[in-house]
Amino acid sequence: MMLKKLLGRNYKWWYLVKYNFDVNSSGAFSLVIAQLSIILNTLTLTYVWAIGQASAAVFTYLLLGRIYRGLIESFGATNISQKIITGGISKDLILPQSYFKIDFFNTLGERFVHNPINVTAYIFAAIVAFNTFATFYNSDPIKILLLILFVPISFYIFYILNFIFGLSAFFFKDPRNFNRSYQSFIALHAVLTGLYIPLDKLSLPFIENTPFAYILHQPMQIYLGKYTTNQTIQVFLGGLAWCLVLYILAKIVFKLGLKKNESVGL
Repeated sequence: MMLKKLLGRNYKWWYLVKYNFDVNSSGAFSLVIAQLSIILNTLTLTYVWAIGQASAAVFTYLLLGRIYRGLIESFGATNISQKIITGGISKDLILPQSYFKIDFFNTLGERFVHNPINVTAYIFAAIVAFNTFATFYNSDPIKILLLILFVPISFYIFYILNFIFGLSAFFFKDPRNFNRSYQSFIALHAVLTGLYIPLDKLSLPFIENTPFAYILHQPMQIYLGKYTTNQTIQVFLGGLAWCLVLYILAKIVFKLGLKKNESVGL
């Protein structure tokens, strides 16, 4: 009751977070089992880079980067697309609140369950990898603090990119086409964020400035001390700028999707 009085009208957003946390907690055991793929994938990737005698910075980028990514993951495109394809989104559209806000806080509650479990799996894999065939690049406390401060930016960009792709379901006539496209999006997402290959190793300068780079690559560059103070500030400003640009893009795509489907009752 105290929290309800403190938050006032905004208590409804906390309720959405808590509700989705409770719902997803009931399936936590299955999530734990699913983490085996994370551990095997991470160890295999590390072994491949170990064969190539990668540096401590590269191992840290890949392994700490995966832990960081696990903390900010937000795969919600399939939830949105399913609502669009089945017409279930109509129920949310008649509510007196922004659909975007409803989906965001629903996702936040869901990720409070999923992400800690993912992070645990990534940490376990990283410990095994570093003890077996990798070395760790240890940064100073300030860089660690900056990495933590960047988490909300990375989480939002991760979320909004998936949200936008989920909205593309408005423009697919066959759900199977969306599913195939989503698999391609996931694969491209992994490459553009630097999940498998550090982006600075690809010799494509523009790739480090896409919004995907702010999910993993840019935070790792900050941690590894690759940037000066001014460059670090520019990365934070660039991340915030992408948050705004992607939000505006999401609003535009959402309106275009609704307009396209008005004739069928959405």
